[in-house]
Formats: sequence, C-alpha cells, structure tokens
Amino acid sequence: MPHTELVFILAGVVLYISGAVWVLILAFQKSLWWVLGCFFLPPVAFLFILYYWPSTKLALAFKLCGSAIIIGGLLAFRFVR
Repeated sequence: MPHTELVFILAGVVLYISGAVWVLILAFQKSLWWVLGCFFLPPVAFLFILYYWPSTKLALAFKLCGSAIIIGGLLAFRFVR
C-alpha cells in the first residue's frame, strides 16, 4: 500500500478529535464555563482533565494515542520515502 502513512495520520487525527470532543462533552456536563474554557484555552482543558481525572482519563488516552499515531505517521512519511 503506497500511502500507509497517510492512513495513519488520518486515523490519528480522527482519534485525537474524538478525544477532544469527548472532553468537551464531559465539560458541558459540568458547566458551560468549562466548555468555553476548554474550547478557547487549551491549558484550561488540561486543568479540567486533571481536576476531573476519574471521568476524563479515557478521553485523555484517546488524545494521547491519536497524537502518537499522528507523530508515527509523520515520521514514516519523512523517513520512509
């Protein structure tokens, strides 16, 4: 398959976005202010994840796995060709 690295990058982006949306949904369950903070200020999203760790750890895992897959796809794109 000639463009396997692009598939990895796309899969990582989908996984990361699903984790980010999941964090926003969890923030909306707490307060509208958390949603606005998480959406417009990334450090607030990190604070939200730390503050509500038991309910947000799986969403963080999605974001971290997505990031790792994106980085792997970018490295494969850079060094395999």
